[in-house]
Amino acid sequence: MQRRPGDVRQRARVPRRPQRLARLQLEFTAGVSHELRTPLAVIVSAGDNLADGYIKDPARVREYGALVRDEGTRLTGMVDQVLRFSEFEAGRIPLEKRAVLISDVFASLEREMRPVAERQGCEWEASYDNATFAGDASAIHVALRNFVENALRHGGGKRVAIRGAKAVDT
Repeated sequence: MQRRPGDVRQRARVPRRPQRLARLQLEFTAGVSHELRTPLAVIVSAGDNLADGYIKDPARVREYGALVRDEGTRLTGMVDQVLRFSEFEAGRIPLEKRAVLISDVFASLEREMRPVAERQGCEWEASYDNATFAGDASAIHVALRNFVENALRHGGGKRVAIRGAKAVDT
């Protein structure tokens, strides 16, 4: 039986795919671990300062308590995202593409994230319309929350502005 050149290349690729998948899994795990360490370190540090009595002023105690709460909320959201992603990848939860009101997604995001932004001293600005689009409202909410969290973490603490509108087809 004579082999064609394409057959050899096909076989050569097979062993590399599991290696590539293993490398991607390691990179994903390393990235998630890195992201989880930051809020955990803040929570542990603030908790230690409170528990050891270093912070006594009532206003500072409230500030530290708010920091623990916010970082705990952030950590919970990150774990939820990882779990949702793994369930999606395993095919246990499909994306639900249906008509979604932009205003519903953005209003929900605003209720969740505006208090966090304001506690960090950020001005919050929001505008969104009532147009609909086809998509998964929960997945869109998670993606938008990631953008807002990144803006709060890396934006210099001045202002967060969210705007939602359906693009007009041309």
